[in-house]
Amino acid sequence: MTQANGQTGDGRAELSQAAADLNLMEFWKKRADLELLRPREGAKPCVWHWRDIQPRLLEAAKIVPLEEAERRALLFSNPGLKTRPFMTNTIFGAYSLYNPGEHATIHRHTPSASRMLLEGEGAYTTVEGEKCTMHRADLILTSNGSWHDHGNDGDDAIVWMDVLDLPLVESLNSTMFEFDYTESDPQSNTGDSVPRTTQTIVHAHDQARSAPCRAGTT
Repeated sequence: MTQANGQTGDGRAELSQAAADLNLMEFWKKRADLELLRPREGAKPCVWHWRDIQPRLLEAAKIVPLEEAERRALLFSNPGLKTRPFMTNTIFGAYSLYNPGEHATIHRHTPSASRMLLEGEGAYTTVEGEKCTMHRADLILTSNGSWHDHGNDGDDAIVWMDVLDLPLVESLNSTMFEFDYTESDPQSNTGDSVPRTTQTIVHAHDQARSAPCRAGTT
């Protein structure tokens, strides 16, 4: 059926095409996607057992060089989130293992991070020029945008748990990682900056551990 205005039927096909051409969507077609009667399915209850994870980490320590992995870690992947390496809709988690003498290259990112030591001695994270040592159950916070590197100064492997709000930041389309850290070269007369994989320690060792807690600060 052709109408006097040249549109076919009731004109909905033409309207839909015109809307699409203008990057518009018709509410009456998308209503069910917007007015949800219950939250969308997401992360499901899930348990990761250390007894299952530890031997896989130890095997990875033998066959996966840190130069290849950058940060040798097994990521928690919630079965409700398909193939995304996230614990929940808003939290990323991982177990990381470093052999003696290994360290992760300095970097920073928009997600905030924390890590807690589970096994070993000699673990550290350097945050904005302060080297923070980690003992079992110690928690180190790395605020978003802070340059940090970490590794193992001990004689045995160390394992810690990483927790980041990466999925939350990604949902805001704000995830960004940077690795191009530079410092002024003390050997240079011009003070030119040079790339570095670790940062110079400029604050007292473990200063944060002994600093008094003040209201309104973290």
